[in-house]
Amino acid sequence: MERKYEKFPCFILNTNPMKVLFIIGFIIVVLIIVLAIRNSIRYRKEFERRENRKKENEYYRQQREDWLIKDAARREDEYKTLVKRMSNPSKILRLPTEQELTSFYFMVNEKTEQILIKQKIYSFSEIVDFELFDNQNIIEYRGKQKITSTTKTNTGNMMGRAVVGSVMAGGIGAVIGGTTAKRNTDTTVSDVKTTKVISHDYIVSVTIKNINHPVEKIRLFNDKSLTDEICALLTIIISNNKLRNNGKSS
Repeated sequence: MERKYEKFPCFILNTNPMKVLFIIGFIIVVLIIVLAIRNSIRYRKEFERRENRKKENEYYRQQREDWLIKDAARREDEYKTLVKRMSNPSKILRLPTEQELTSFYFMVNEKTEQILIKQKIYSFSEIVDFELFDNQNIIEYRGKQKITSTTKTNTGNMMGRAVVGSVMAGGIGAVIGGTTAKRNTDTTVSDVKTTKVISHDYIVSVTIKNINHPVEKIRLFNDKSLTDEICALLTIIISNNKLRNNGKSS
């Protein structure tokens, strides 16, 4: 019986094997070239994108550096202007701020008896009193549990708590009686081992003898040493005001 595939001979069977290998090799080479060209185009585009990104980053970096230089010059001019307005103050403290574009200062001039808070100048006699607020943010880790709470502390009238004698004798090394202030704290007892992280947010509220602007608030964030120094300076000023007023009344 005659086989069917013999009536329809395959093309490959009637082709020289060398030609078949040549055709297969040629197709492989063409595919390799096509893939190489496509990869080269893709790589070139990616390289161009990276280069453009580098140029953009460099441009923005240069712009930021120029802006920082100009901003530093502006801040320096503002600082010199404030110092000139205060007639070369004896005490200069820079206040922390949330805004990057703003610089606030706390300056004291004993000779002219003037005090600058942020950017406003007051005479010593205009400083009536001050209060210290401490908003503590407390984070407790109990095992895998995270508990966040806030403790608000208000010292009340600071002049009733300051050790005025030590202020007059030792100057800035005054003892501020904030430890006896009232606190509101929510606590929970637990047998689980806890890790407590406390961050402070100090705010000094100064009472000014000025109907249009009776209160000046100074936010000092977590800076305890700066808070202590400003409270001590205000205590000295208010104590001297009271002594002067008592001397006039007598």
